Amino acid sequence: MTALRILAFLVASAFTALASPIGGASSTSETDLVSRSSQTVNNPIIAIQNLLSTQILAKGPGGQVIFDQTLFSAFTDPTVQALVTQASLALNSIGFTSILGPSLISSSVVSEGISVVTLQTSRREDFFLVGPPSVVVTFGPAAITIGELVCQSFTVTSPIFGQPSGCTGGTPYVVGENETNFNTRSHFLTTIFQDVTTTETFRTTEVYVLQAQDGGSPSAVPEPGTLGKLIFCIPILITWRNRRSK
Repeated sequence: MTALRILAFLVASAFTALASPIGGASSTSETDLVSRSSQTVNNPIIAIQNLLSTQILAKGPGGQVIFDQTLFSAFTDPTVQALVTQASLALNSIGFTSILGPSLISSSVVSEGISVVTLQTSRREDFFLVGPPSVVVTFGPAAITIGELVCQSFTVTSPIFGQPSGCTGGTPYVVGENETNFNTRSHFLTTIFQDVTTTETFRTTEVYVLQAQDGGSPSAVPEPGTLGKLIFCIPILITWRNRRSK
């Protein structure tokens, strides 16, 4: 029994002594009316989440896309650097050796939404007397309410007493003729403590491009017929030069 309930019991006992009739058939009864309510105390937490997306493009001289892949990592991440290597090799494989980049061509930050997560951290239950008075004395015949009530809220009026509101429930009790009833009123207040985390998520998207240049393809090899003509002309040129020198 808590200190507050002991106090309520002592108050009820005092009323019993005062109300006891001198002579005559009479009776006394002691009942309880217990009410309950709960309240929530939120601890707000604001969080920011930053996500990354990196797109790697490889383009030919005419702008045609040769390679296009995206990873959800920073540009400096080894997995993204591996994409850069793959994009360069893709251009090499079709004959381009002169490549500019990778160059950052666009960067954007977009909000992807807000999420709220609630996490209960602790709970506490406090006991209060309802009143004053915390003991209601009823002389029969009469009808009272005993048992348990469920209340929407509870206002603490002092370190000991409080007052509930919006209560439902309870059990009817009939106080008989020549009966004195002492109905002790008390309240249990449950307080729930919780963290409420609000997270806004942003995504940063970066696009890098490797650009093949027009002069980047391997040099064209002269046709065999052209080489033959050049070789054939060399002796003629030598002979003509010797004749001029005489």
